[in-house]
Amino acid sequence: FALRIFDGADAADHAARDRESQAAVFQKFYAAALFLDVCAQFYDGELPPDLAEKARYARFRVVQIREGLKQGVPSYPEAPSADASASAEAPAPAALGASSLAPQLPPAAISAASPAVISSTTHSAPTTSQREEARKQTEMASSALDFGDVATARKSLLEALRVLG
Repeated sequence: FALRIFDGADAADHAARDRESQAAVFQKFYAAALFLDVCAQFYDGELPPDLAEKARYARFRVVQIREGLKQGVPSYPEAPSADASASAEAPAPAALGASSLAPQLPPAAISAASPAVISSTTHSAPTTSQREEARKQTEMASSALDFGDVATARKSLLEALRVLG
């Protein structure tokens, strides 16, 4: 049952092309994530890797779509569907360690971001709404990294830094 809900959400996600269909996809992925999480009780509290990956992906898309709807920017899937064939070809996101993600971030990007972060400490303290928006962006980045989406994580972290000044 949970897999049928997930597969339906994934198919709807790939077919969604407007705000209304994105909202429906958001609800479907949310339900799929909940149903998959409930399935953990049948596996002594921990989902098998294939189901855990689908649950993480569903939660990731929920966050991505929610933020897109709030900001008025559509959020379409960038990676292929998380079906059985994709799971067999690609390593599970949990198997991706920090060392496998680190080479994708060029050293120039790290050094370029550092002065902005250091100089921002001399500005006035961020407002509550700025801190809240930065927190949302970092949560989205964390969710993206859970699924191995480094590009979205970078974008979200840079946006969080921009919001903070």
